[in-house]
Amino acid sequence: MKQFVIANILVQELDEETAEIICAILANEGYEGFEIKEDAVSAYIEEELYQEEDITKALLALPMNLQFSIVKESLENENWNETWEKNFYQPIIIGEEVLVKSSFHKTDLKANYTIVIDPKMSFGTGHHETTSTVLSALVSMDLDKKSIIDIGTGTGILAFYCSMRGAGPIVATDFDPICIENGKENEELNGLNGIEWHLGDRKVLEKLNEKYDVVIANINRNVLLQDMDQLSKLLNSQGTLYLSGFYTEDVSLIESAAKEHGLSILKQHSKNNWVCLELGK
Repeated sequence: MKQFVIANILVQELDEETAEIICAILANEGYEGFEIKEDAVSAYIEEELYQEEDITKALLALPMNLQFSIVKESLENENWNETWEKNFYQPIIIGEEVLVKSSFHKTDLKANYTIVIDPKMSFGTGHHETTSTVLSALVSMDLDKKSIIDIGTGTGILAFYCSMRGAGPIVATDFDPICIENGKENEELNGLNGIEWHLGDRKVLEKLNEKYDVVIANINRNVLLQDMDQLSKLLNSQGTLYLSGFYTEDVSLIESAAKEHGLSILKQHSKNNWVCLELGK
């Protein structure tokens, strides 16, 4: 069984802005599933990917002379749902449009669409700004009968919303087999079917011959920069590319890479300094 690690970044008098900066740094290091506490930021990663030296180096490079310590905890796969249920996965609502909840939640909240997500070490419950910002951006898009590819799908939440809005066909990809397994389980929980699931990274994308009306890539800055050429190839001439998983300071880098492949920014959405960009050809 895979082992997972909780990296607890302990900071005295932790403020919201500093917490978001720490989350951004950890996201770029491959962490996901963040929790911001009064005096700590906790993030989750597979144990074999954990590199405390990399976190320390990145945090020490911050201009605010951050005083911190790192405490590592282990977490087995089987404890993931229990941990979320007990500690920090609560229902959320985006406007009156989308309610995201787990199967164990009882809530009086109502929205046009309800998405049920039971996470299993996979990213995308709607709580993190990257996921909620993409969801908010998709609200104004006419998704009916639009072909979709959701790259780095995590729990499948963005693919499910598109499906509920009448989109199709829909492809969802992720490099993590746990995400694919969890996505299929969540698809069933939501009474949906027909989403095409692919396990893998860029190599999977290179094998796809189709072009899509909507391409969603909620990953991280480094992967987006590396794969911008492939993302452009997947997008049809009138389509929209949604990119997220990076900080405001990264927008110029993303825009420069996008221009090299014939893409330009149509809209920019921000939440707590996290960004979702809409791009087109």
